[in-house]
Amino acid sequence: MKTVAERMDKVAKGSAYSLEGAVEIQTQMGYLPFVQDRYLSTFVAEAFKEQDTITKWIDDRGAVAAAGDIGDLSFMMPSIQISYGGFAGVIHGDDLRMVDDEFVLQEFPEFLISVLNKMNGRIDKNQLYSRSYKEYESYIQAITQGESNEK
Repeated sequence: MKTVAERMDKVAKGSAYSLEGAVEIQTQMGYLPFVQDRYLSTFVAEAFKEQDTITKWIDDRGAVAAAGDIGDLSFMMPSIQISYGGFAGVIHGDDLRMVDDEFVLQEFPEFLISVLNKMNGRIDKNQLYSRSYKEYESYIQAITQGESNEK
């Protein structure tokens, strides 16, 4: 993150210089990128293999441009996010609506219960990590400090 922030600062400086202008840089932090925990995802995969209601599985979506508070949470503790369908329209848009009530309200919640049942009593604590809020703050400060407020 710090490397990308520094590169963006250089882009801004170079653009300003090439146009004979000036730029003031102040780096601010948004959400951290979400990192799906592969270990916890194995329980989702296990539950998926044992059911026949959900027909598609995307094991690794790769990098996702969206960010949210779960990215910050995944820095501090293992996290998973399970996406699912049953809706139409634009996510976060005023046209988003449920189109498959049975899937959204019954089938998917049943699947989540099976995932939690797979985890129950079987989680290997050696596979988990934990970072404190203080470590989170230090990480954010390390990203935002440096070339900020330069002209």
